[in-house]
Amino acid sequence: MKSYQQVLSVLFTGALLLLSIALGAQARHGQHHQPRFMQDLEQLKTELQLTDEQQAQLEALNTTFEKERAELKNQQFDSPEAQHAAFKQLMQDHKARIDEVLTTEQKARLQQLKQERKAPRQGRMDKADKAALKSELKAYRSENILPVMKAQRAKLEEKLSPEDKAQITTLRASLKTRRQEMRALKQEANKSREDFQKLRETYKPDQEAIKALVEKYDADIDALLAEMQPQQEQWHKDIQAIYQKYRPEPKSGDEKTGPKGKYGHHAGPKGQHPALPGKPEMHKGRFLLLDPNAADNSSTENSALSKVSVFPNPAANEMTLQYTLEKAGSVRIELRNKEGNLVKVVKESNEKAGTQSVTIDASSLQEGIYYLTVISQGQQLAQKVVVARQ
Repeated sequence: MKSYQQVLSVLFTGALLLLSIALGAQARHGQHHQPRFMQDLEQLKTELQLTDEQQAQLEALNTTFEKERAELKNQQFDSPEAQHAAFKQLMQDHKARIDEVLTTEQKARLQQLKQERKAPRQGRMDKADKAALKSELKAYRSENILPVMKAQRAKLEEKLSPEDKAQITTLRASLKTRRQEMRALKQEANKSREDFQKLRETYKPDQEAIKALVEKYDADIDALLAEMQPQQEQWHKDIQAIYQKYRPEPKSGDEKTGPKGKYGHHAGPKGQHPALPGKPEMHKGRFLLLDPNAADNSSTENSALSKVSVFPNPAANEMTLQYTLEKAGSVRIELRNKEGNLVKVVKESNEKAGTQSVTIDASSLQEGIYYLTVISQGQQLAQKVVVARQ
């Protein structure tokens, strides 16, 4: 699940946004870390041959954008997905406004600059790496965090009045409907930020009801969350280790150090609650709405695959892939390189439910990073492997 910081890091990579913030960066110099692309502001202005009028217009747009972004940042959302959709729509609206300022030639040149910066860079995580990371994080949260959270939430259930239990059940259903409506709105071609705002306003009474319930049971919730403090610390360490495992090696001399990790920012979900993503003041509401009796969507009851592992890893000439097939069915195992290109199909057959293993000959593979992906019944789990010979 994407955290607030991760969402922003994705949204702020577009060249159009970089342009607009760069034009207003001098007024805010020193307040925030600036991407390297913004540090050459004068070159960017020269590249696009912006007129004084255009620069003034873009600076005004940036001021408006910063205000709207601050408003969204302080707004409460019922889920990370809703928060992501709101920021994404803001970005799209901002891009459209910038397009109205630039000429056709300038937009073409900006697109060219954007494509140049899309070229593979040392130290960036590729798509295959992200897929494997997401898969492992999801499995970790399902197996280690969710059971503890549900057990704690079950304790709160004993303290709730029958009326409040009924209201919470209604709120869960209402917010589920909202998420469905949000997803449907995202698919519409002519959606606008105002459409998302109207939808959020419709469900504002639900947010107020959640807030009131949290205040009513505030002491109980605080106590239950405090009981998990030792587990939370271990969860943070484990998740940091997972992020670190998938972090690409930096270019020689390009290592970064700092409080957020050896390689600089985005080193992992530091500061975030590992089970309750989002702003701290929203944690209690999500804990309150957690259904202790609900089936885990990623549990073995609903999944075809689980517990994928490879050993030894790194491997020299041979490795063993082990996985659990929860339901009998067809299985396809693919080996891909770090660019995500298919190297070979390791196995393709029908298998019975249970723990399976397959030995893979790696003697002909070049040293480097690969991905083994197990695909079955519409589900796939990827595992990063390293071939290294010393």
